[in-house]
Amino acid sequence: MHLMYYNDSNGKRVYTLK
Repeated sequence: MHLMYYNDSNGKRVYTLK
């Protein structure tokens, strides 16, 4: 599993486990 993140349309950072 990796912890990945991206910025959503509001500019907030969204974390997700894959």
